[in-house]
Amino acid sequence: AAEAAASPSVLSELQQIRQRHHAKYREREEAAEREEEERREAAVREEQERHDAEMAEKLAREEDEARRLQLEADEEHARQLAEQLNPGATDHPMQPLRRGHDVENVPLDDSDIDAQYHQMEDGEGYRAPMRTNYMDQLIPDAPPAADFLSPFPPLL
Repeated sequence: AAEAAASPSVLSELQQIRQRHHAKYREREEAAEREEEERREAAVREEQERHDAEMAEKLAREEDEARRLQLEADEEHARQLAEQLNPGATDHPMQPLRRGHDVENVPLDDSDIDAQYHQMEDGEGYRAPMRTNYMDQLIPDAPPAADFLSPFPPLL
């Protein structure tokens, strides 16, 4: 009889252990499914970003090509107009319109400007004042004599 009384409590304990085990198993499976879904979403995002970058690069190339073609067409049109307006002016050659090769590289930072500014200083760091012909003057106490009649009363 003692074994019969002990067996329902043992069976209920085993049932509870089995339920906890199944619950933990489901949680692990759900976590694994979530991780797999996150990996798939990350792969889709990366693929979309790669595709977007390729499209942006392609569009930039197309815009550059269109800009180049438009520039060439504009240069040809300008040359034709110059020939029409100056039909016999072959002794004065036209200046080249394309300046892409002669462009001066301008620094985007102030490093070159600072170097030029400091060149104006002598060895001790003294920089002579600029000559502006400015003269310091005091304001006269009496207003200048009015040689003309003003329609307005004098300001005080």
